[in-house]
Amino acid sequence: MSSAFIQAINKNTLCTWYVLPFIGLNKYNFQEGNFIDSYMTRNGKYIVVEVADWNLCPGIPANKNFLRKDVGKKCDRLIFNIPDAWNKDIELFLNGAYSKMSEYAKQTIRDGSGLTYDVADSAGNKRTNAILFALERHPILREMWMSELTVDLPRYKSYPVIPEDLELLSVPSDRMFTVIRKTKKGRAS
Repeated sequence: MSSAFIQAINKNTLCTWYVLPFIGLNKYNFQEGNFIDSYMTRNGKYIVVEVADWNLCPGIPANKNFLRKDVGKKCDRLIFNIPDAWNKDIELFLNGAYSKMSEYAKQTIRDGSGLTYDVADSAGNKRTNAILFALERHPILREMWMSELTVDLPRYKSYPVIPEDLELLSVPSDRMFTVIRKTKKGRAS
């Protein structure tokens, strides 16, 4: 059985947190309870947002990257172009090299994802979502993983040693990708 920490990280795909901000959106723009998840095409050109009902997202078609909607029986799919300006960061994302993304991409993600970043709680303690900690390979996230996975790692002076270059979230899995059908005009793939 998966822990609350792992369930929270896997609740939505990383596309939701790391790619939607590149088109100026986050899951909360699609209305609470309406957003299902988001996926990318393997070529990194398009992001697809699944929602329960596209009619609950009236402002979304005004997004400059919006291409079209596909209305389905189980859910509706909103298809967006990912601007070419993000190509290098998308390539790093697809390779799971989140910490190597540009500083501009990281800031766009922190500002636009809707995740908690450096926010004080009622006790005055600063809180940041673990998904955002992965952008910096933050030591706190490393400790969380070690605690969660109870991995017996090599130790140096009683401190666990983890390679500095180890990314702290997995490479995008197959479940993060989708295929979109071409329109009659031949757009999107």
